[in-house]
Amino acid sequence: MAHVLYVVHPDHGHVIPTVAVVGALLRRGHRVSYLTGPRTAAIAREAGAEVLEYASEYRDHDFGRSAGELDYLMSVLLRESSLMLDAARAAFVTEVPDVVVYDTSVLFCGRVLSRVWDIPAVQLVPMFASNAHYSYLRAIGAEEHGGALPESEAAPSWIDPFLEEVAEVLAAHGVEEDPAALWWAAEEPTIVTMPRELQPAGETFGREFTFVGPCLGDRSFLGSWQAGDDSRPLALVSLGAVFNDHPEVFRICMEAFRDTRWRVVMTTADALDPVELDDVPGNVELRRWVPHIDVLAHAEVAVTHGGMGTVLEALATATPMVVTATSAMDRVTGRRVEEIGVGLDLDLAELDADRLRHAVERVAGTDFRRAAAEIAERISRAGGTERAAEVIDAATAIPTVASRT
Repeated sequence: MAHVLYVVHPDHGHVIPTVAVVGALLRRGHRVSYLTGPRTAAIAREAGAEVLEYASEYRDHDFGRSAGELDYLMSVLLRESSLMLDAARAAFVTEVPDVVVYDTSVLFCGRVLSRVWDIPAVQLVPMFASNAHYSYLRAIGAEEHGGALPESEAAPSWIDPFLEEVAEVLAAHGVEEDPAALWWAAEEPTIVTMPRELQPAGETFGREFTFVGPCLGDRSFLGSWQAGDDSRPLALVSLGAVFNDHPEVFRICMEAFRDTRWRVVMTTADALDPVELDDVPGNVELRRWVPHIDVLAHAEVAVTHGGMGTVLEALATATPMVVTATSAMDRVTGRRVEEIGVGLDLDLAELDADRLRHAVERVAGTDFRRAAAEIAERISRAGGTERAAEVIDAATAIPTVASRT
């Protein structure tokens, strides 16, 4: 069977959606190596992969800038791609993997390895995909400008300097290819871990894109949670694992649910110590980590920053949402959630306890629950984990770069 190398951006929201597929590949007899940073290595190791750690610098960067400056974020991700490239090439010298499966956030690593080693590649997209009809980067840029790009920003000024950085990475690995052409190439099969119905302009994406929906599986590495016999309606509150150092937003959420009919599970991840949140209402269970999917199986509403991991788990469990985005990329998600009728998108700058409480009660209503149930039904037919594993299986027979030219 094949030796599959996973190259995944070392962020919980990117790594967690991959672990079920890793397990499926192992069950099919494949060998799986997994390149990621120290903070997420244990997750991949728990899934059964052979973990290759590299000295990630992702967590050393300014997350405040990453959340609001797309050019800064792209440079951060290019730096991670470069570090991953060095680690992968040092680890596999005499014998290279048969296929590389790479996260789109570190696509330069995956695409360079595919060319240097002359092996097939599969792109993973745990967010909105892009094509000639829809650009996720452009949508994020529009949010940075208040929802619409001015004409002067049709081609952002940071593109040319960024491509110069890309050219340096390519030259360091002996890849003679136009940086822009490599960036925008759509030659590999792409697995998108969302339903096509959530994807903007979803009908315009061709057969090279396989919309498998969320790839769900065991989440015990995040701890455990039991519903118990509490009969009150349940809500999940999560601001993700990265751009979530917002104690003021958590406090607004606590006040919104204080003295209400709701029972709340609120997770803070690692960026915020729960002890910073005092005067916690008695109906709020405050945790760093729990398997969100376990909570959402019982929840009536999710309050989220719009991270795709939580959004997809909510959709898979037919849970309507209130989105209050803490970054430009999550504002794109919030708008889409509202467009397809499965939740409401609230402006963080105008958020207060009353607005949030009213929004929660609205999305708990019949119309939002019906729309969420329809999406959940479509997700159940998309194939999920096994469909993703099938695409990777098939990729081992794809002609390599050299044989195509």
